[in-house]
Amino acid sequence: MMRLLPLALLCAAFGLNCGGEAIVPGTPGNTGVCSPGTDSVLTALELTPTSVSLSPGARVQLSVKATYSDGCSIDATNAVYLTIGDSSLAKIGREKLGDGSSIRYVEGVAVGQTSLIASTQKGGAGFASAATSIDIADCSVASVPEGTPVVALTTFPSLIQIETGASTRVQAFATWTTGCVFDASDRIHFTVADTSVASMGVSTNASGESIHQITGQSVGTTTLIASLKANGEGLAASPVTVNVIAPGSGTLQPPGDNTDQPDQPDQPIDQPVDTPEPTLTLYPANLDMSPVDRMPIQVVLTKADGVTQDVTSLATIATGDSAIAKFVEVSLAVDKATRFVEAVAHGATTLSASYAVDGKTLTVSRPITVKKRATETRGIWVSRWNIGTSESAVRANIQKFAQHGFNAVFFQVMGDGTAYYDSKILPKKNASWDALAVAIDEARKQGVELHAYINALVGPTSVPSGHILEKHPEFICLDASGNAYPNDGYTWIAADDAYIEHYRLVVREIVQNYDVDGIHVDRIRSPSKDTCHSPALDALYATEKAAGRVSSWSEFYTGRVTKIMQAIYEEVVAHKPSALVSVAAWGIYKKFSGCGTSQGIDYNQDTVAWAEMGIVDALMPMTYWDFDAYGGCADWGRLADFFKANLHGRMLVMGMHATESNSPNHMYTDGKVHLDRITARIDYARSIDLAGTVIFASNYLSDADWDGILAGPYATDADPTPMVHR
Repeated sequence: MMRLLPLALLCAAFGLNCGGEAIVPGTPGNTGVCSPGTDSVLTALELTPTSVSLSPGARVQLSVKATYSDGCSIDATNAVYLTIGDSSLAKIGREKLGDGSSIRYVEGVAVGQTSLIASTQKGGAGFASAATSIDIADCSVASVPEGTPVVALTTFPSLIQIETGASTRVQAFATWTTGCVFDASDRIHFTVADTSVASMGVSTNASGESIHQITGQSVGTTTLIASLKANGEGLAASPVTVNVIAPGSGTLQPPGDNTDQPDQPDQPIDQPVDTPEPTLTLYPANLDMSPVDRMPIQVVLTKADGVTQDVTSLATIATGDSAIAKFVEVSLAVDKATRFVEAVAHGATTLSASYAVDGKTLTVSRPITVKKRATETRGIWVSRWNIGTSESAVRANIQKFAQHGFNAVFFQVMGDGTAYYDSKILPKKNASWDALAVAIDEARKQGVELHAYINALVGPTSVPSGHILEKHPEFICLDASGNAYPNDGYTWIAADDAYIEHYRLVVREIVQNYDVDGIHVDRIRSPSKDTCHSPALDALYATEKAAGRVSSWSEFYTGRVTKIMQAIYEEVVAHKPSALVSVAAWGIYKKFSGCGTSQGIDYNQDTVAWAEMGIVDALMPMTYWDFDAYGGCADWGRLADFFKANLHGRMLVMGMHATESNSPNHMYTDGKVHLDRITARIDYARSIDLAGTVIFASNYLSDADWDGILAGPYATDADPTPMVHR
């Protein structure tokens, strides 16, 4: 049943204007009525419509009005830059008309939310309009409830000039009562007033799409009307003039889209020559975000003489809708940026900055689009026992990860103070070859990230020659009675100042000598709450407690672990700022209400504080439980929600074990790989816009498991989530 039939009763009920006028602006603003005075300055750009709702493939015409300080307002539609927040969702087009003029429009590309801004300089810089929100939704006939009324029609092109025998495409766009615009070309009537001058027809392109086109028959002028009923009856669009000319008798503008950068103006409105004005520029240029991304803001003043000045700390900064994105000001332990924009919820808004100079207030704004994350870190933890015992084995493993959809490899090259790389600081496991160098080389060939995975505060149970614990046995972690911690496969190391400096050099050696994508740290905690005494730390603790700076050993030692974390971050930022600093964090930060399980900071590892201080880029909690584990106290989704809520703008890549636990407190107790459980956790991470997931560990997965992951959650390729907070 056609839904685009007469709607008189519905229009009356809703008090709607169901005449032939389109909702889309069909005429430009005030044109040529006044001219700005020579001393007047631009005071406002008004982009209309202020909000747009349309289907992929549908178009809405745009209009921009410029107002000057002397009160003059002119049509500036073709004199400004137009910037889309996300060009994968919508695009700017320009239609050349038969009389040599042109119109500009926005066209839906894919379902999503983005925004549009008009400005005097490219990329939203210079003087800018308020942002127009763009909602691209599937509001085609098949997806709209039966009986939904149409209240407007508009036709593209809005002026047609063709030669006899030539054809050009015609489209009609309809607007529902909801305001959403869709391509209705196949469901309305095109009526030509004089069919001896021009005629309508339909052809099919290579994609099977119906193309409605008008063809010139003889020299003359006629009109074309798009309407709901035949012969121009019922709801109709404004008539389109059709001029048919003899071949070669005039200069025709090409029909359809203009290909010469339609987002840029024909004649820019703001091109100062004689007396340059100061301008304000806002960075970053691209504000496509996902919750809870945080991006640093920079505001740069370009003075009239061309000299630039960073005025970020002095500018007034705000977002248009703090429920979509908010302005955050915070001092971090290492990073110098203090002013950020943080995504809150899906939608479109703006980021604006203003700054007063020479008695004038300069303003600049950029569109913000907060949407579902398009990237996904798909990590695999590879323990040092499984990295490969030869160069060919390392390469084969990296190839397998890449071929099965993983894009980030956390490759352990130091677990107990001995190195699987060419170290001048640590004793080496393999003197004949360099596993880290081989892994990096193969990762580059396969197009995956390679993160050097190193443990922080543990050594071997049997100390080899040249190990740091051989030289400094006083670093060994002791309990409050002076006894070494019981053997759990490691000798735990106390985080006193001398050891922290040693570890700082380990990190520096890797980032200076290897092209790693990140440093990934594990075992950066204590084995239990009150352990890891050492002679140096006991003396320091006594001093700190006497001064009232700490009240307990746990508080004191948590600060020590934080200190080594900060040292790691400082080294990476100083020597390889593009590298990601990530942590294999304990899976439970603190006890949930009603739970008997209390872990997390009981191991002196305050990862929430690290995120708040900005000394870690990505948390990767070792959440080795499934949904509802321990009666919900270790529920994987609940833990993901907690860490996401406490990220402070950092990244969350949730960890999981490849196998299901054999503990009776878990839902699944067979200790085997269950692809449906892995998939369920990945799906949950996607549903709450996490940066990704990471699986422990490569050695637990069989060939069938690898193939199942590729066929299931990783069937479609994805890029790793990039770091945007510094």
